[in-house]
Amino acid sequence: MEKTKRKVLLFGLIWIVTYLVCLLIVKKVLLPKWAGFSLALIPAFTFAIFIYQYIKKISSMDEVEIRIQFEAVVWGFSLALLLPMILGSLSLVITWNNKTGVIYL
Repeated sequence: MEKTKRKVLLFGLIWIVTYLVCLLIVKKVLLPKWAGFSLALIPAFTFAIFIYQYIKKISSMDEVEIRIQFEAVVWGFSLALLLPMILGSLSLVITWNNKTGVIYL
């Protein structure tokens, strides 16, 4: 594996671990609002570093690899917009009962 690919994978792993640890702490530990808010923002910074490293890797690819990555980003971006749109629309129609775990229409 080349050096830049390892770097991207390392920062991706750091982002995932940071996200999971912060999520676990926010859910399980009773924190003041400012601490919970600050802790919830930490994964955003690690994600920004990961994306920066990923963009640097893309700049070193040839034309075909860049086109493949671009198409993957377009699909990913489109689906990432579609999911909250559908879930937001469904949340207006569906009621979730947290006690029983049943969905009511």
